[in-house]
Amino acid sequence: MKFYDKEGNILEFDIVGYQFNGQSNEDKFNWDANWLNIKIIFDTGNYKEEYYSSCILTIELNQFVKDLERLIKGKTEKCIMDTLEPYFKINIVHDLNEYKINICFIYDKQTGNKIELTQIANEQELKYIYDEFKSLATKYKER
Repeated sequence: MKFYDKEGNILEFDIVGYQFNGQSNEDKFNWDANWLNIKIIFDTGNYKEEYYSSCILTIELNQFVKDLERLIKGKTEKCIMDTLEPYFKINIVHDLNEYKINICFIYDKQTGNKIELTQIANEQELKYIYDEFKSLATKYKER
């Protein structure tokens, strides 16, 4: 899915698979089996960079979808995906008739270099984002 800021920058987010292949044979939550590989493409119009990272867990994705649904239904004013690995974060805040979506991705863990983009979305755009994340959560289930 793509996010846009007012300067025309584009941040494309996708989940491209599990970090490790194979199902969990354990009865309890298996951390290693549930890391997801994300792909971030950042395009400013002058340059385009592509990054990969295993920094989101299936349980974090599922919780974000639930929280996003609560935001759309007006049960909360904000929704945050703040991952265990501190390299990826989405923060969505409802303000009057719009939603401020801030995405931050640290692509160089040693230097802390990051990409950050803020999009202002309406309710229809937020519902589309919700549908996209829900689709990813359905595809990449906890295992």
